[in-house]
Formats: sequence, C-alpha cells, structure tokens
Amino acid sequence: MAGVADWPAWATARVQVRPADPQWQRRGEVLRHELDLTLARWLMAPVEHVGSTAVPGLAAKPVLDLQAAVANLGCAPAVAEVLAGSGWHLVPPELDARPWRRFLVQVGDGMRVAHLHLLTANSKRWGEQLAFRDALRNDPGLRSGTPRSSSSWRSSTPTTERRTPRPRPTSSASRWARVRSSPRAVPQQERQLGRRAAPKRSGLTRRVRQLQAAGRRPPRRRLRTRRWVRTQGTRRTDGDRRPLRGRSL
Repeated sequence: MAGVADWPAWATARVQVRPADPQWQRRGEVLRHELDLTLARWLMAPVEHVGSTAVPGLAAKPVLDLQAAVANLGCAPAVAEVLAGSGWHLVPPELDARPWRRFLVQVGDGMRVAHLHLLTANSKRWGEQLAFRDALRNDPGLRSGTPRSSSSWRSSTPTTERRTPRPRPTSSASRWARVRSSPRAVPQQERQLGRRAAPKRSGLTRRVRQLQAAGRRPPRRRLRTRRWVRTQGTRRTDGDRRPLRGRSL
C-alpha cells in the first residue's frame, strides 16, 4: 500500500463547511440521472442524493454524496472503469476500511466534488442514510438545530428532556427521607443512612420496648430516696458517676 506521501493532493485536501447553496440540490439531481443511465446494468434501485447537501437550507461541505444499490460489491472495479472518464476514482477497500461499501470520489479542478457509495440492495446503511436525509427535509426545527457537520448527527428521534439535578441534602434526616422515598434505594445505603438518622435510644429504652412488644410488663425503676442514700452509705453502682449526697445527711 502506498504511503500518505504518495496520495494525490485531493485525497488530503481539507474541505470547509459552507453556507447552504441551492445549487447543491440541482447538481445532485443532474448527477443522479447521469449515474442512473451509466450504471443501469448494475443498479438494483435508482441512485439517491443523500447527505447534508441533499437538504435545502442546511450548511454542509460542498461535496455531493450519492448512493447506488447493486447486487454485489464485486462490481466496483467495473463501475470505476466505466466512470473513469468522468473523473471518478475508486478508493481501495483496505484504505476505506468500511467493508459494507465501495467508495468512489469524483475530482474536479484538483478538488473533491462528489462521493459515490456503492451499497448492496439489502444493506442496513442504505435505509439509514435515506432516513437521515428525509428527517432533515421534513422537520424544519430539527434542521435548524442540526450541527454544521452531518457526522455529528445521531438520530432524528427527539431525545427525552433531561431533568435538572436537585441539590443533595446535607442533613442525615433529609438523606434518610430521600432514600426511603426512592423506589431504587440500595438496601445497604438505606441501612447506613437509617443508622445515622434514627434517634438515639438508651439500652434501657430499647429493653422496655422489647418487653412491651412481647406483652410483658417492664420493671419499675427504683427511686433513690433519702432513706436509700442513708442506708447505702458510700456504696456505688456500676456506671454511677454522680457524687453521693447522702454523706451530708
């Protein structure tokens, strides 16, 4: 395979996007009819003008794109030989790197003026390129919002409006409420946020609630009266850090 230095100048020349030109559609119709007559023995359907230049009022690169449906891509060398007198050149398949097509370029005054995509009649790409063109032709709103280059166009179906993200709550109680109300809450996250947001209870309170749930009566707490303090003296219980006031009695 020849290196980049051996390529013709038109193969590497940069093509700029230009404002819409009504001549693109007229030239496309003329060229389409010429190819219908020249390639009649191989065609399975009429040649179609596709791409951004086929859409009125749309800025594009001034290079016409046409597609032709053939029975077999093996006819590409014969097609290129017939079209060679009109300035068409067949791009080697290994250089094009698109096995689903054969690509021909028409050159005029040292610049690319048209592309011809040879596709099989049952090719998925055939319908996709026609759908792209027809969607832009039929929807002015879509056409006005289309980027300058057709390569960035992805789909003619309007996308779902994106929702503005809500600020994340800062408090643990707010996070707990958000997780509890979400149907897609992660159980692990729910448990973690639940531990943070749930009110703190002492061990005695939890025990009382357990006994009440079991139908049992919780024990009564013994009050520390003056008599109890006098009888206990300096005795302390575990966990009791308060000073004993009984000594002063």
